[in-house]
Amino acid sequence: MRAPADLPADLLDTLAEVARLTAEANGSWWIFGGAAMRLYGARDIVPADVDVLLAPDDAKTILIAEGIDQTSDGGSDRFRSQVYGTITKAPLPIDILGGFQVYHGADWRPVLLKSIERIILPFGTIQVPTLPELIATTRQLGRQKDFDRAQQLEALLPLA
Repeated sequence: MRAPADLPADLLDTLAEVARLTAEANGSWWIFGGAAMRLYGARDIVPADVDVLLAPDDAKTILIAEGIDQTSDGGSDRFRSQVYGTITKAPLPIDILGGFQVYHGADWRPVLLKSIERIILPFGTIQVPTLPELIATTRQLGRQKDFDRAQQLEALLPLA
């Protein structure tokens, strides 16, 4: 799949850095959140950062290679990661989320993405979940803004 032609320069440059950082990842990884939504054509979403979901071991490897302190991020009362760090050398911050989890009811549940859609960009290829999986996972995050964004994304689904 080709990315929209009108991606902001700061997002494109940051995605190029993500492609470099994840080139040696042993497991699957995904661009998630607002950046993934923008890649699918949600033009009114302006990402403030780029979230990268991947396995904890790959997250550790990337953060160590970049000299970034890795922490287990308690995040918030709704989200956390087993391994977390922010890389700030790209135009937008890159949040590395290893073992990302969402709180549901009385327990923490891992966000386990399964699908991969490869997006072709001028510098190479990056990965996002398929649009249906991105919509479903965005809804699982449970905030009003997530429900609103999922609804926006549904408008981008091809008609059956």
